[in-house]
Amino acid sequence: MKLNEFIDASRDDIISSVQDIVRIPSVKEQEMPGKPFGEEIDKALNNTLALAEKLGFQVKNIDGYAGHAGFGEGQETMGILGHLDVVPEGSGWTYPPYEARIVDGKIYGRGTIDDKGPVIGALYAMKAVMESGFRMKRRVRLIFGTDEESGWKDMELYFQREAMPDFGITPDGSYPIINVEKGILTFKLKKSFPASDCPAVKIKSLSGGHRPNMVPDECSCCFSPSGDQDKILAHLHSMQQFTDYELRAGFCEDKGIEVTAKGVSAHGSTPDKGRNAIAHMLAFLCTLGLGSSEMEQFLLFLNNQIGTDTTGTGLNLNLDDELSGKLSLNLGMIFLDEAQGEAVIN
Repeated sequence: MKLNEFIDASRDDIISSVQDIVRIPSVKEQEMPGKPFGEEIDKALNNTLALAEKLGFQVKNIDGYAGHAGFGEGQETMGILGHLDVVPEGSGWTYPPYEARIVDGKIYGRGTIDDKGPVIGALYAMKAVMESGFRMKRRVRLIFGTDEESGWKDMELYFQREAMPDFGITPDGSYPIINVEKGILTFKLKKSFPASDCPAVKIKSLSGGHRPNMVPDECSCCFSPSGDQDKILAHLHSMQQFTDYELRAGFCEDKGIEVTAKGVSAHGSTPDKGRNAIAHMLAFLCTLGLGSSEMEQFLLFLNNQIGTDTTGTGLNLNLDDELSGKLSLNLGMIFLDEAQGEAVIN
């Protein structure tokens, strides 16, 4: 059977397989016995291995950290590296993120592009080659990663147990091909605030973001009830009138005002495609009239040196080269209370 004929004949099975795996919310969770990244990631790995075995491949589960499916013969091995974990879904979805609904010929859901859809596509492409009767000169191994979005602990253990492929590809990028990849660094900026700190703006807590490599779609700030609540609300009204930031007010548990900024999530490698809710919150706070306390100076630093910038210019990190282009910077997470503050940069 020719390759295209097999793919066309398997169309419904391919679509169904993508939907099945997208419906598993495989976000990293607390470690469990035999399930190093939690229940849902383990389920995604085992379901994919079961599908691969059903399709006729030799499969192996590496202690719940990763797995692979393979076929062919020869001395060399071609690796295909994909991953089954996803970043948290965030908010603002048009369709439920784990429903895998088909609308106008497209499957909507977390992981359809990064990276569950491509993994299933690679698996059926291998099946098409296997069914074609073509005699392989090399072995092909599709590796199922499970911690790509968080820390790569899956691959650390996998390659302690399994041989490195001689060469390979990863179906986790832009079509048709990417032949260079940027390095990656995630770091934290931390500051402790003394008990004697007396902020002019009475901030009790500030939090936003799900993961360092996600553009944060929400950031919330709780103000002390003893603060100037009329000033906060007046400034909020002004920001709503004169900026395109989506800001709203509510109440914290202690009846202080809570201001929430809503953004648009995107992958941390393309922060310019999103709208950073943390940056919008920093802009709100820094135009509210911050004082000279260490907490407020920490917030001013983050706003002035990073803010909405996605190139690293304010931190003197705006590097670029001909092959990989400009550096990209994402202010992915923030946590702050009256004792300390922390910003996570990707």
